[in-house]
Amino acid sequence: MKSLLNSIKSDPEHKNIRDSITIFASLGALGLCQVLKGLLVAVFPSFLPLFFTAQFFGSTIQGFISDIIKRSLVFNISLCVVILITSTLAYTNHLHGSSINLIQMTSIVLFAIGGNADIVGRAEIIDIRYKSDRRKVMSWTVFSEAFSWVLIGLLMRYFQLNPFNILVGTIFLAVALLIISLIFNNDKTRDPDHWQRVKNALKPALKKHFNRTFFAYLIVLTGELAYFFFFYSQVNPLDKNAVLLADSYLSSFIGMSLGCVFVGSFKKTGDFSNLMIGFLVSFLSIVLFISGGMETLIDPGVFKFDSFIFLLNGFGSGIFLPCFYSMISRGHSVHVQGFLTGTIDSLRVLGDSLTSTVLVVTVAAQSPFPIYISCMLFSSSIILLVFYKKNNDFKKS
Repeated sequence: MKSLLNSIKSDPEHKNIRDSITIFASLGALGLCQVLKGLLVAVFPSFLPLFFTAQFFGSTIQGFISDIIKRSLVFNISLCVVILITSTLAYTNHLHGSSINLIQMTSIVLFAIGGNADIVGRAEIIDIRYKSDRRKVMSWTVFSEAFSWVLIGLLMRYFQLNPFNILVGTIFLAVALLIISLIFNNDKTRDPDHWQRVKNALKPALKKHFNRTFFAYLIVLTGELAYFFFFYSQVNPLDKNAVLLADSYLSSFIGMSLGCVFVGSFKKTGDFSNLMIGFLVSFLSIVLFISGGMETLIDPGVFKFDSFIFLLNGFGSGIFLPCFYSMISRGHSVHVQGFLTGTIDSLRVLGDSLTSTVLVVTVAAQSPFPIYISCMLFSSSIILLVFYKKNNDFKKS
């Protein structure tokens, strides 16, 4: 057994096996970290603004650090941070006092800045599958995020597991992923010109194609704001309790998973077509919701309709999210993929935090306000995409 492991670790003939194991670990980290971030917000809601702020900067910073230093090293360090911080928060959850609050606050910030194994893992998958269909590869990563939430939602919905129980369970999964990564994902090669390669690769993205990249980021942020305004809306003829709200979110993530499968199955359509399809499907879901789901009807079937709408909206987001990553990262060197994909994650966090802040400040989550804002923003996303298409060439893959 030991000789077999050593052979897989070092034999060039087994590179495909090592790559497959690394992709598995990276996809696992994507699902794990996305769930952990949501659980931390649920278990420690008082630190939400601080967490969002640190996450916004941490996503891009850690992605960029993984470009500068070895990707595998940063990935393994990120998993160590995840294990350490999650264990600390789990241990202190039932303790009280100002010193405990300080420890928890510091842990939340450190996790948001240094525990982004999902972002590093996404870049690592691009490294391995750089010449593959980028949109299909990105659909794997978003599917891993969405499907992990489906599994957690089913556990919470039908097995009555609370967020803290799941938080503790994720520690064991993180340890398993770290062990796998330490064994099979330990790149020891040295490249004395690596930093120069990174700088050379950054110039086209930040200077030559700055306007195009900035406009693409604007489309990403607008689409994310549109998604989150609908996702966090709670308007319904009947008040939603925690269970019914969970059903809506579960439907959304099931739809997102299906959308990822859909967009990953078609190679002939380009990013523009798929982005337009995703935006239109999400826009249609909101139009249907406005026309049929917001009527004051005391009808149990309204919840089935509500779940269908969230499923359809999630399906649209499952189509356009992988295209965001493909649109931004494709055409650029492998040496800046951590930075580019990290900035997209930062924009996703920004969309999430801005939406949450607006709805909390205006106390508008249970009013029609976020629904109409989402409809307007998806319309804006479609218009921006058309303008972007006129000034840039979308390549298929």
